[in-house]
Amino acid sequence: MKKLACILLTLMLAFSAVAQSDSASLPPYKRFPTPPPFRILMNDSIAWYTKADLPKKKAVMIMIFNPECDHCKHETEELIKNIDKFKKIEIVMATPRDFSEMKAFYGHYELAVSKIST
Repeated sequence: MKKLACILLTLMLAFSAVAQSDSASLPPYKRFPTPPPFRILMNDSIAWYTKADLPKKKAVMIMIFNPECDHCKHETEELIKNIDKFKKIEIVMATPRDFSEMKAFYGHYELAVSKIST
C-alpha cells in the first residue's frame, strides 16, 4: 500500500510539473503580446509618450538603458549604424536615470524623436 501511495504521489507531482512548464516555456512576447501601460517623459520635458502613442500595426522594441552603461552605449551605436534594418520597428528608449543624464545621452548620440501621434 505504501508503494502504491508513493507511486501515485510521484505521478501527481510529475504531472503538475509538466503542466507548469508549458506557460514558462513560451517566450515573453508570446505570453504577453501587448505592451503594458506606461508613461515616459519625453526629452522636451513637457510631453509624455504613452502606450496610446505606439503605432498599431508596427512592431515595437522598448529598450531600457542606463546613460552611463558601456553596453547601452555600444548597443545605441550599433542601432544607429544599422538603423535601416529597423525601419519597420518603433524603437522606444527609456531610462529610469536622472533627466539631465538622459538629455546628455540624447545629445551625444544625436537621437531624434520621430513623429508622435496625439
